[in-house]
This record gives sequence, C-alpha cells and structure tokens, in this order.
Amino acid sequence: MVHRAYAHQSGRSAVEVLHPVLGGSRPVGELCRMGGDLARGAAAELRSPS
Repeated sequence: MVHRAYAHQSGRSAVEVLHPVLGGSRPVGELCRMGGDLARGAAAELRSPS
C-alpha cells in the first residue's frame, strides 16, 4: 500500500491511498513482485506534497 498526506488546495489535510489487489494463477511471489512494480509506478505519479 502506498499513501501520503498533504494539504488539499482548500487548506484541509488530505490523504491519497493506493491499494493494488492482484490475483490469478501465477505463483504468489510473482504476483507480489508485480504488485510492487505497479505500486512503485503509481507512487511516482502522485503529486508532490506542498
């Protein structure tokens, strides 16, 4: 899970959360690696905290 807190443009505190869920017939280790890759890619696209 990737998350971060930041100040929303209205001045309120906000949190963005990414919780990828993968499933399938691949081995668990491979699914975990895929999930980690997806989470890292998505985290890189999050706005920078102000």
